[in-house]
Amino acid sequence: MVAGDLLLWMIGVPLLVSAIHVAGQRRWPLAWTHAAGVLAAAVALALAIKAQLALDPTILPTIDRSLGGWIVSGIFHFELGFSLDGLSSPLILLLTTAAFLAQLSLVQGVADS
Repeated sequence: MVAGDLLLWMIGVPLLVSAIHVAGQRRWPLAWTHAAGVLAAAVALALAIKAQLALDPTILPTIDRSLGGWIVSGIFHFELGFSLDGLSSPLILLLTTAAFLAQLSLVQGVADS
């Protein structure tokens, strides 16, 4: 799997779990929804680590993925996508680590109250 494909999963997994969380927040126990949030953050962190390791620093380490045209009107064309390079990859790793730790502290805070 290419690092750019890992990024798509890294974005998609938390979004999917958030949608499931919103759909079932009144029907499921609070522990299940917190476990789903921690699991989503952990999966995103694991994918970020795998994407960081998949970058080859010996070649030009830039991966571009286009998700298609978002706004197309005459000569104006706005394309949606992302780029992963040697600078953005550690930042993504840092942000997913912070999200994972935030989820863990939220669970701890709810457990203490």
